[in-house]
Amino acid sequence: MTTEQDVKDLKIKRRTAKAKLTRMSNALQHLLDHDRDLEEVDEAFQGLQVTFIDLEKRHEAFCATIDDDDEFTKEEAWLESCQSTFIDMQMRIRDHAKSKAIVTVPDGSDGPSQATAASSAAAETAGQENETVSREAEVDSRVVTSCKVQMERPKLPKFSGDVREFATFRSDFHHLIDTRYSKRDAVTILRTCLQGKPLDMIRGVGNDYDAAWAYLNSVFGDRRFIADAIIYDVNSFRDLRDGEDSRFCDLVHLLRRSFNTLKEVGCPQDIDNSQTLALIERKMTLEDRKVWFRHVESADKDVSLQHLLDWMETEMMTRMRATAPLRSATSSSRQKNAVHHVSADNKQNSENTQFTQYRCWSCESSDHWVEHCQKVLSKSQTERFQLMRDNHACFSCLKKAGREHNMRTCKRRKRCSK
Repeated sequence: MTTEQDVKDLKIKRRTAKAKLTRMSNALQHLLDHDRDLEEVDEAFQGLQVTFIDLEKRHEAFCATIDDDDEFTKEEAWLESCQSTFIDMQMRIRDHAKSKAIVTVPDGSDGPSQATAASSAAAETAGQENETVSREAEVDSRVVTSCKVQMERPKLPKFSGDVREFATFRSDFHHLIDTRYSKRDAVTILRTCLQGKPLDMIRGVGNDYDAAWAYLNSVFGDRRFIADAIIYDVNSFRDLRDGEDSRFCDLVHLLRRSFNTLKEVGCPQDIDNSQTLALIERKMTLEDRKVWFRHVESADKDVSLQHLLDWMETEMMTRMRATAPLRSATSSSRQKNAVHHVSADNKQNSENTQFTQYRCWSCESSDHWVEHCQKVLSKSQTERFQLMRDNHACFSCLKKAGREHNMRTCKRRKRCSK
């Protein structure tokens, strides 16, 4: 039976291995900063790799003594951060090796390069005295020079469970990882890219890279799930009203994003059909529908979602330009407040200011509705009640009340009471 002292000793040994890994990583980074030779860098990396394997063994020995699931999850997250450090260093080593590569004879050429031939001809003409200089120039021309500007490395894609983003995440991950790493390394990187429910789902597959992707594809990659989620977004978008130019822009962005996502998964017909087109037309105001139908008659061609999107994007740019601040000093202040879809300050309490109507007034975000806000749902019933009172919100639909909207006139309350 493992005693408390044994557990403490295992934890101390793991901590010692982590400290050694950190020291060796810093030393290896020092070699990279000073642009040392590949042999020297590779030798240091081999030592780092041995140290990381030793750390994994000590971590597994320590985790074998843990019974609590929450504590085990916490310790696994600790090891994942160490893996991220090791993988990041491995990628830096490969980039360093590429920068040290030597350019040989160009593809499709059986003889020396033009620069080499020119150098040789110059050496023969100048004589023996210039031959040494020519050879040095030839060697210098073969070395690939790399820019020494330090740029931030691109971050790996993240996925937290939104089926609308899964196709893009899968494509980006395969493009960045599959061609550069083995499946054993790739599954480790995959775990660092997943968050929340997707990460919990693949914990049982171990190090089987193909099984992990098969499980993710079966849950998040089903075309029907993606199409249902996108059609739900279009259905739940509130009908436009006169003067809501900013929400018109939101509708255009939503439709373009949805159409591109469905095309990527191979089922654009789920949104590009007469039923969905009629639904989108009902979302627009009466005046917008008149302009759209007039445009269809003048164009004299079949109506499609791409046709509708082209017209809506043109309308969006027209409205943004029409409401943009002009260079006139007399009207700049008033127009700045009117263009709430491009204005940087939407919170000024002014008589002429038009406030942005967020879907969730608690987070000031349009990514979700207030009734789905995790920040609100995490509060107790008493706290939510007080939050509604402090923000003058309708207790039935949770939206902010006003002169034309209160508990007595709330449409949702009337529907529920029938």
